[in-house]
Amino acid sequence: SDVIALDDRQRPPQSYLHSSARFLSARMISVGEEQRWRVPFPHVPAIEFSIDVKQRLPNLVLQIAIYNSSGMEIVTSNSSDEVSFENVNPGIVNIVARYEGLVLVPGQYSLTLGLRTDAGQEDIVANALEFEVMESERSGLLQTHHRRGAIVPRVSYELAPASRATFRDCRQM
Repeated sequence: SDVIALDDRQRPPQSYLHSSARFLSARMISVGEEQRWRVPFPHVPAIEFSIDVKQRLPNLVLQIAIYNSSGMEIVTSNSSDEVSFENVNPGIVNIVARYEGLVLVPGQYSLTLGLRTDAGQEDIVANALEFEVMESERSGLLQTHHRRGAIVPRVSYELAPASRATFRDCRQM
């Protein structure tokens, strides 16, 4: 998988950033059949970020916002939602982000990245990466081409006890 350099990407004015940590690169981690930042539906790429930490940080939060091809932000995550990166020493730090349970309809997506500490925003890279979720047999079965939203939610449905109908579990298709 290809490594994308992020250290030369445009950032907001330095007066806005503390710059104690800075994105260096991103690498897509294999999920099987993908090719150069393209993954088959229903996958979302797992990404390893290399970060240059310039001084000891009491904490570090990785922020990722995913945008659809229309530029609408569809989901945002903070590493602090799941884990706390504390007492981060100077040097190169690698953080892997894996989306679990996020299913995006086939299409083009971009990521805006951020690094935050208790002191404030350390780094921001808008439109840092792009990836594509490609159509697959599964997306055809789920008729994702008929959906207007960007996320295929996992919703539980059941028939009420008095209903006179049968059902078939489609999750295994």
